[in-house]
Amino acid sequence: MSYTCPEAFIDLYHVYTGSHDGSDTIGNLLSGSFKNQNETGPLILINNTHVMIYNAQNKLIAACDYRAGTSNGFFELTSISHVGPALMSLALLRERTPSMDLSVYLNRLETCLRQVRELNRIPLGNQDHWLERLQENTAAWAPWIGDIRKMIDHACRIAIAYIESVTAAQNPVPLDKHTLQSALFEDGEATGGIGYNQVMVATFVLDALTGAYSAYEQALKKLTATDWQRARVILQTFAGENNEIFYKQDGTLDPKAKSDLGFGSTHYAFGNFTGGLDATSNWWVPLLKGVSGKREGDSGSEFNLGDDRIFIVPYANMLDTSKQVPASLTPFDWEYYSEVVWNGLYLRSQVANQVMGYIAFPEACKVVKQGFAPDGETIVENGLWPGDWGMDSVDDFMMRIKKSFGDVRQLLSNSVGFWAGAAFAAQGFKTEGMTIPGLTGVPYPEV
Repeated sequence: MSYTCPEAFIDLYHVYTGSHDGSDTIGNLLSGSFKNQNETGPLILINNTHVMIYNAQNKLIAACDYRAGTSNGFFELTSISHVGPALMSLALLRERTPSMDLSVYLNRLETCLRQVRELNRIPLGNQDHWLERLQENTAAWAPWIGDIRKMIDHACRIAIAYIESVTAAQNPVPLDKHTLQSALFEDGEATGGIGYNQVMVATFVLDALTGAYSAYEQALKKLTATDWQRARVILQTFAGENNEIFYKQDGTLDPKAKSDLGFGSTHYAFGNFTGGLDATSNWWVPLLKGVSGKREGDSGSEFNLGDDRIFIVPYANMLDTSKQVPASLTPFDWEYYSEVVWNGLYLRSQVANQVMGYIAFPEACKVVKQGFAPDGETIVENGLWPGDWGMDSVDDFMMRIKKSFGDVRQLLSNSVGFWAGAAFAAQGFKTEGMTIPGLTGVPYPEV
C-alpha cells in the first residue's frame, strides 16, 4: 500500500507557512507586519550587462550598459594583459609536450603584437589615435592617455623581444617558465626595469575602472543619500566570458556557433560559474557602498547602503535586457524582483532573527556563547561550527538553526545537514545505532 501524508499534518504545516488555500498563514502575517515598517526605496537591478534603477513606482530612473565590448577599451587592454599568460602557457606546453611545434602560436603572437604596436605609434593630439577616439564613449582613462600609450608600446616591445629570442635561428633562448620569468615578467635588465607584471596589473585596474566609471556617471550618482539608505539592491552578475557554444543532434560541435542553428542545437554559456557569489568576491558590493557614502555624523565605517540591503541572487530568474532596458518592468517582473526576490530575502532575515532570537538564546546579543559572537559571526572551536559532527549538544544545533534561518546565504537544511551527513557516514551509512540529538535518550512521556 502506498503512503500519502495524512491531511492533518498537511493542514498543520500550512498554518505557519505555505498556504495552499489562499488563507493567511502565521508566517505571512508576521512578515507583513515587518513589511509595513520597511521604507520602500529605489530598486537597483544589476545583471551581466546593465545597471538599472527603478523608483518605487516602477519607473526607470537611470540605466547603464557596462558590459565588456568593442567600444569601451576592454579588448584593447585585455588583449595586452593576456600576452603574459599566453606566453607562460606556451612555456608550460613545451615542458609537458616537448615534441609539440609551438612556432605557429609564437609567430601569431608576434604578428599581432607588431600590428598593435604600429597602430599605437600614431601620435596623440590629432584625434586619430585609438585612445583619443575611445574618449567619445568613456572618459574613464582620460588622465592617463599618454601613459597608457607608452605602456602598450613597452609591453609590445619586450614581448616581441622575448619571442624573437626564443625563435632565433642561432642560440635561441629556451622557452621555459624560469627563463620567461626573468626575461619578461620581472623588473630586470631584460625588461628595461619594467616587467610585464606591471603591465598586467595596470591593464586589469584600468579595465575594472571602465565599468565602475560608466555605472557611476550614467546611473549611480543620480541617487541621494536617502535613496541609498532605502535602496533595494539585487546583484545577478555572471563572471568571466559569456561565450556560447552549440552542438548538433549527433553531439558534435557545430562550427557556425550561432543561435539560429535550428532544432536540435543545444546552447551552453560558459565562464567562471562560481565567481562573485558573495560580498567578498563581487566587486559591485564595495563600489555601491562607496558611492552611497558614509552616513552623516558617523565617524566609523557605516555606509548609507547597508549590507542587509544587498542580495546576490544566482538562483533568481535573469531579466532579459539583450534588446533593451524596459522603461517600466512588467507587472509580473516588478512583483517578482521587488517582492518575491528582494523583499522575500529581506523579510526572511528580519523575521527569522526575531523569531529564532527569542527561541534560541535570547541573551546572545549580550553574552558570547559557544557558537556565535554578538555581531553574528561564527566562533569556530576546534575547527567546528555548532551543529558540525562532533558538536552534538542541542544548544549547538539551536545555534546552527538560528544562523541558518537568519542568514539568507544559508540553506535551511544547513541547520543540521553538516551533522547528519557526517554522522550517517560515520555509522557506515546505516541508520541503525545512530544517536539522534533531541530524540535518543530523551525521556518523553508515554502517549
